[in-house]
Amino acid sequence: MREWGDCPDQIPVELTEMEHALALYVGVQRRHMNIWRNIKIRYGFPKNSNGWDIMLEGTCAEMAFAKHMGTYWSGNVGDWEADDVGPYQVRATWSHDNRLMLHTPEEGDKPEKIFVLLTGLSPKFLIRGWMWAQDGQLREYWEDPQHNGRWAFFVPRYKLQPMRNLPT
Repeated sequence: MREWGDCPDQIPVELTEMEHALALYVGVQRRHMNIWRNIKIRYGFPKNSNGWDIMLEGTCAEMAFAKHMGTYWSGNVGDWEADDVGPYQVRATWSHDNRLMLHTPEEGDKPEKIFVLLTGLSPKFLIRGWMWAQDGQLREYWEDPQHNGRWAFFVPRYKLQPMRNLPT
């Protein structure tokens, strides 16, 4: 079995100071709107988070992926149904050891969508790979790794497709 450290396809992306500032601005606007309109984040927060860190790192990861793809990123403030970058969904996690987390279709992760995993903390990320949601929404990946009642699909990084195979 291939270990993730052996994956030759990870792609480093670093935001410039202004890219970082713009992504943070979008994250602040998203979080502010959620607080002001009493909108709860779909998947909840870890007990030690108030949502700011998750929102800000997520928008920075979206900006980093858009930079890699050479595509415009609007931030989609207020549009929960919009794709993150072009037709793609971006999932980010701070730890380079973490897996791609997918939710059920009922929670909003549509099976026909492509999800891309980025790891790291802004402004530096690694693009780790991608997967069709339907290929990751399998019983074998269903778990609650934090033992806090928040179940989801956790796909091992070695199961992800290399970026060179990403459909455009």
